[in-house]
Amino acid sequence: MQTQNIAPKEIGLSVLHPFFPTFDKVMLEALEETNRAMSSVSVAVNKRSRCSLLHNIAYEKIKQELAGHPDIRIIEKYESIQIVFSKKLVGRIKKLNKDNFSSNIPTNRNNSIIGQQLSFFPDEELTYIDLGYKIDPTWTEYDNLVVVCRLNNNIKWFISYRNNTLITTQVEETEPTLIQETEQLIIKKQNAK
Repeated sequence: MQTQNIAPKEIGLSVLHPFFPTFDKVMLEALEETNRAMSSVSVAVNKRSRCSLLHNIAYEKIKQELAGHPDIRIIEKYESIQIVFSKKLVGRIKKLNKDNFSSNIPTNRNNSIIGQQLSFFPDEELTYIDLGYKIDPTWTEYDNLVVVCRLNNNIKWFISYRNNTLITTQVEETEPTLIQETEQLIIKKQNAK
């Protein structure tokens, strides 16, 4: 499958700039609500569960905030949302590691997304982005809120927009921190005789 042309950072900034205050607000509210919910849970909750709750709250809030906006199309699929911005960019909310890469299970869908092979939008030339966040270890605040445009294991550009402060960076080649792969054990049920 052929890789889409990637929108330059300047297009990303011009398309997304009006939405940064909304993203910032939504992500802060989602973190506050997640922490309120976690304070009422009587057992330990793992990071994945906490992230799932944060994402779900953020998705619902972003849908409310952007509903009816003429330059936005929200697509709900695969228990998440994809937000199409001005027919140029499409993004999803992702937790990022220290190198600004999202953690992705290597499915065909995720491989297509990070490879900018957008067969999900065959009639549009869109660039996929991650509306990413890095959170402090105590889950009390974000270390950073960023937009990341990547192609496979290379970050092409990113924009930090935390607290209405913009920092844009063009990145040539970035190699992610390698994560040790583990084997999956598949157990097949055998017919009893």
